[in-house]
Parts: sequence; C-alpha cells; structure tokens
Amino acid sequence: MSYIKLRHGDDSLMKQVWPSLDDECKQRIDKVNLGTIVRALHNAKYQTDETRAMSVGVDAQGGYIVPEYLAAGFIDALVEQSAVMRAGGTMLPLTAQAATYKYAQLADLPSVIYPGEGTTGGDTDFTLSQVSMTPYTARITIPYTVELLEDSQNIEQVIQTALRHAFSNAIDHAVLVGSTAATQPTGILKLPSTTLNSTEFDLSGNPYNIDPATQSNPWYHLCGAMGKLRLQNVMPESVTGMVMHPNTWSKLEGYYDINLQHLPPPPLLSGIRRIPSNQLDIGVCEGGSVASSDATSDYYDANYTSILMGNWNDVVIGVRQQLRLQPLRELYMPNYQLALQASMRFDYMILHYDSLIRLRNIYVDFTT
Repeated sequence: MSYIKLRHGDDSLMKQVWPSLDDECKQRIDKVNLGTIVRALHNAKYQTDETRAMSVGVDAQGGYIVPEYLAAGFIDALVEQSAVMRAGGTMLPLTAQAATYKYAQLADLPSVIYPGEGTTGGDTDFTLSQVSMTPYTARITIPYTVELLEDSQNIEQVIQTALRHAFSNAIDHAVLVGSTAATQPTGILKLPSTTLNSTEFDLSGNPYNIDPATQSNPWYHLCGAMGKLRLQNVMPESVTGMVMHPNTWSKLEGYYDINLQHLPPPPLLSGIRRIPSNQLDIGVCEGGSVASSDATSDYYDANYTSILMGNWNDVVIGVRQQLRLQPLRELYMPNYQLALQASMRFDYMILHYDSLIRLRNIYVDFTT
C-alpha cells in the first residue's frame, strides 16, 4: 500500500484501499466484521465467511491476523474516536514490516546570513534531525461466558465497541500521558522540559485557578500560551486544538463572571477546538513545581490537571495495520468462560516540538 496519512474528517482508510480490493473481499465486507469473527472463533456454526476471511492470517502462536481490508475499517473507527485525532493529529498506517520507522524532524529554523560581495558568509545552522517510531504492543483481554456468547443477539456490536474504545483510549493515553516504562511510549506530559516547552504554574499561589469564585478570567493564561506558541513561529491560525480533562472542559465551557453572565473565550481562542479526553490524568502534578520536594518526580493532589495545545498536525501516530485476535479457552473454562485477547502495535512521534505547549499544574475544583 502506498504512503497514506489519515486525519479526522478526511477520507477514510477503507475508502482509500477500496479500489485495490478484489470482488470477493468487497462482497465479504458486508457480512464480516470484528464482532462476527470473534463469535466464529468460538462457535463452529458461524464459521463460513469469517473462516475464509481469517484463513490467510493464522500466525505461529495460533492467533489470527485480521485481514487488511477489515483492519482498515477498525483503524477508521480509531481515527473518529481518538481525542488526539480530533485535535488534529495524523495517523499513519505502517505497512512495511520494520522494527523502527525513521523520519526527518525539524529541530530548529535555519539562520539567515547576509554574505558580502565575493565572500561565502559562512554556513547556516543545521536544522534537521531524525525521529523514529518503534511500535509498542498494546493488548486487551475480554472475558465472557459461553451463555453470553451463544444467547446474546448483539454480542458482535458490543465486542466491536469494546475494542474500539479500549484501543482509542490506549492511543490517547500513550500520546498524552504515556509512561517512563520501557514497554510503553513516553507521552507528551512526560517529555523533558528541554524537549517540549511548558508553562508551569506555582501551586502554592495557584495563579491559574479555574474557579469563578477566585479567578476573574480563565482565558488569560491560555492567551499567554498562544503568545508562547507565536514566539515559536506557530501562527494562531495553525493551532488546531487544545486537549484537556472533561472536568476542565466543562468548567471552561460553563464559566461565568461575577454578574453570572457566561464568559466566552476571546477572539484569539474562539476558533480553537477544545477537546475533552478522559485519558488526561487529574490529580497528578508534574515534576518541576515549587510544591514538590523532588523537582523531577510527580506527586498527587486531587484537584490539579494539565492542558495541551498547539498544532497537532505535527503529532503523528504510527499504527501497524495488523490487528491480532487470540481466542482463549483453557484458562477460563473452569468458570465456563471464554475470552478474547486482542493486540495491536503503535507508537507516535512529534515532527516539530515547538508546535506544542503544555500548561501543567492547573488548579480545578473537581468537587463542584
């Protein structure tokens, strides 16, 4: 497959791969989906089109690789579901079987020189570096009883919904928060401050307090973050979104002034999408704040959160176009249960770090 980039609201991956499918695949798409495949893996009477669809994808471990034309529909669902994608992120289906995928990254803008007549004027600064993606494996297990699988009329739809929500949440959490563990991506919030610009707030004074009782204008610091982005040569019109916890989002959307009048965002911010994501942690104060005795570690306070904003087009999520399904029987049969184990591989990269900014350690009263 050719190099394809996906963004929220663009043509789907399925629409782009459709012309390359043969007639048998096109006819099978109307009959087969992830839910019907799961039912067929456990029940022989359903193994017709599903068996033919999966027969080419049996791996050495006894699992099944979902065919590319079915995986395309699943990836499209992730694009629609993911908060990072709705903020403007780019999803890149990875078709080549490589351990690491390397791309060019804009490290810094080139300097301009004015050479005099007959002189070279020297070299400009080197501005390009290399960034890579090494797909990590994300796995979920869904247990269910034999009776539920056999008797439920909507089990296919429920399983598809569970897979879509679980993996879209996994992608969002990996990109936004991530982990310092070697088996997971390092999320944007955990990148070092030398890599990604941040606006940190003094927790002892609470200068950014999203609370009508104590803060007269909740948009002030967001405008300041826009100014920082502009200093980094990110034009206001290229800022595609700001991602925040749903409670932060609801506080901002329902903000009112001392006269109990709704306080809308100023023109500088009014056109920027505000995307809620339940994958952004609340209560975790990122390292480097004055209230932490260890400036490199996080600590817990129930009312603190973060906002990420900028040009999310420069955030690229690489997803392997292989969704692996593994039926589990023996482990759960003592309880007369079955289970499905599903796994996929992905990573992300930022093509230009100056395109994003973090507002960390924001106080929001989550009790009201």
